[in-house]
Amino acid sequence: MRLLPFVLLLWLLPGTSALLQGASPQPSVPQDTLRQGDRLKVGLVLSGGGAKGFAHLGAIKVIEQAGVHIDYIGGTSIGAIVGGLYATGWSTEQIDSLIQGFDILEIVQDKTPRRYRLYYDKQREGRVGFRLGMNRFKLQFPSAISHGQNLINKFADWTIPVHQVDDFDSLSIPYFAKATDLAHGTSVKLDRGYLPEAMRASGTFPSLLTPFTIDSTLLVDGGVLDNYPVDQMRAMGADIVIGININSGLSSPEKLGSIVGILDQLIGFQIVENVEAQRGHVDLEIKPDIAQYNVMSFSDADSIYQRGVIAAQQQMEALQAIARAQQTSGVSPAAPRPKIAPRNEFRIEDIRVSGTRDYPREYFLGRLDKELPGLFSLEDIHQAISRLYATGNFHNVYYRLQEGSQADRYLLEFIVVENPTRQYIGIGWAYDRLFGTNILLNLRINNILPRSIFEADVILGKSPSLGLSLFRDNGKRPSLGINFRMGQFTPQTFFTDFDADTDPIPLTLRTDISNGYVQANGYIQA
Repeated sequence: MRLLPFVLLLWLLPGTSALLQGASPQPSVPQDTLRQGDRLKVGLVLSGGGAKGFAHLGAIKVIEQAGVHIDYIGGTSIGAIVGGLYATGWSTEQIDSLIQGFDILEIVQDKTPRRYRLYYDKQREGRVGFRLGMNRFKLQFPSAISHGQNLINKFADWTIPVHQVDDFDSLSIPYFAKATDLAHGTSVKLDRGYLPEAMRASGTFPSLLTPFTIDSTLLVDGGVLDNYPVDQMRAMGADIVIGININSGLSSPEKLGSIVGILDQLIGFQIVENVEAQRGHVDLEIKPDIAQYNVMSFSDADSIYQRGVIAAQQQMEALQAIARAQQTSGVSPAAPRPKIAPRNEFRIEDIRVSGTRDYPREYFLGRLDKELPGLFSLEDIHQAISRLYATGNFHNVYYRLQEGSQADRYLLEFIVVENPTRQYIGIGWAYDRLFGTNILLNLRINNILPRSIFEADVILGKSPSLGLSLFRDNGKRPSLGINFRMGQFTPQTFFTDFDADTDPIPLTLRTDISNGYVQANGYIQA
């Protein structure tokens, strides 16, 4: 069959060649990419850029209005997140609502409400001012501000319709995300696995989020090496590549007054180089004017969204020409995407646990607080995850709804990343008129016995004491504990007979207390 060059196809459409000549730096497509009768395939590439990713949504909305049918979608960082949600089936309006609906500070703080914590920990809260982890009794410092616990569970919530998809080519639009292999300094394409994990790995901004492991590979933000993966999209089979480039280049000195700005600039040195190299390979580029915003400008979402709309509208004629070329090659006009109807209840048959050898299935069953099989709301699942995460035994606990034994029945899979830190040292201090000034030194060792907490307290000051405790957490089943404490208490006020003509009598109390106890964990507001 005679080859029909892609360029000739566009020349056959009135006015198209002139449009594309000014639409991109280098609109070059191999001559043999399209045979006569083949469908013209369009790939959409979304670059990284944090909060500036709201511009992606505005631009995609205009691309839809132009009638362009998107055959492939892929991106980096926020581009991978937006692309993943779009490939899941969400509309641009729904994605905009989802992303604007969460507080970025709340998301990265990984806080769990107090009511989900163990009663053992509630009893002891406020005693230690700060605590540092240790590995074999050597101090360890955090690798980032957040483990992304709340973030990956948001991604899990948003991608429920495709939880059972392992091959991203099987999504409503074939999809990929780019991440960076931290150990080897190479760019990694993520096109298989669990979608929330791919989105989390690609969006791992260094120092803000801890590196994320997939298949034993330690991954960080894909933008470090490939923030604009045009060549990767071409390799998927796209005849035309449309790129939405939200990279704003390097920041001016006055914008480098925060740690986020400095980190963004350091990463930006590499990003600018690889983005410029990829720009020469894109067929049509949409570049919003968003230089005044940064990766944390989430409060400016509406304005950034509109900048994306404006930039895409400036390319409307070129977009419509691409849509006409698709229709000429046999592609149906792009239809409005039906909105996903979010589900809130699921019939769970059983649970499955991945990622741990130290914690048995029964440990997780104890956190469900409901009988199986049964009807679970999304809130029930969130509460179980919060109870597990609040133990401190895990860096991440998230979920996946797997296919059950029959239609509309599910297995609830808990995916966990164990906290490898087992020893902690803490310090606290207090002063009052009765006890005087005292300093607390605390040593905590988790899992000295399976699912146990051992603590040693040494109090130095006017009321010195030594305390030892061992607690075994059995979940909903009765938990066991023992305590031992010995110390000395010398009150700052003395016992005296105010009517007697004598000096106050100093008093020192010595204590030696040991006890054992049985404790049931009830998850109540407290």
